[in-house]
Amino acid sequence: MRSMESDAGAVDAAVVALLASDLTGPDDDALLATVREVERARRRLTAVDHRLVLELERRSVAATRIHRSTAALLVELLHLDPGEARARVRAAEELGPSASLQGEPRPPLLPATAAAQADGAISARHAEVVSRAMGSLPAGLEPQVRAAAERTLAEQARGLRPSELTRSAERLCAHLDPDGSLTADADRARRRTFEVGVQGADGLSPVRGLLDPQCRALLDAAMSALARPEPDGALRDLRTPGQRRHDALAGVCRQALASGGLPSQRGLPATLVL
Repeated sequence: MRSMESDAGAVDAAVVALLASDLTGPDDDALLATVREVERARRRLTAVDHRLVLELERRSVAATRIHRSTAALLVELLHLDPGEARARVRAAEELGPSASLQGEPRPPLLPATAAAQADGAISARHAEVVSRAMGSLPAGLEPQVRAAAERTLAEQARGLRPSELTRSAERLCAHLDPDGSLTADADRARRRTFEVGVQGADGLSPVRGLLDPQCRALLDAAMSALARPEPDGALRDLRTPGQRRHDALAGVCRQALASGGLPSQRGLPATLVL
């Protein structure tokens, strides 16, 4: 019986052989076939990674190695960025086989997508699109409809680029809940998010997110007056609407800091550092 370590060693040996192979010999058809096979293997290895990550979770290896989570263990073990490590764990939880507390095997949360990935038919990016689409569906959707939607997207993923699959998923989600009647407050609360990206060399930072209705109403009320054009004598306010909204957001934050009403952080008052 072969060990898991010997199987992994065989994969590494195959990669070494490919690196040493002569690419000038094969004709175009053979070269294209090799490109397809290498891509298929790359995609299937992602499914292997899911199994490995879930086994680390099952054994609580992170805790025995004094790490707070499996993602933190992967950061240290594989020199990954924390975001990528967390994404790998999330993908494994959705697309890898697991077991109940009694040890009974359980299928992946996205079984059709997991099967397509194990076949090497779809990439991790395809799977991410399906996962995001399924997460956006209302919790009130009937289980059989949700399962059919996942099967449909997984089958479409086999023949579409991720960008095309994204558009198809958006159409499917809109079809399943056209008027938003199935979307509940719990769905909106689950999907709410706000992220500020890494600051670039020019000092600018990208932002993205989804605001729930209450947060949107608060933001609109707080910024409406501050985002208006400011007349300055005979001069017109030359700022674009987007620039005015940006400055209004800065004004809201500035007033909140000046109010002194923000909670302290580690015993220190909230303050602005430039």
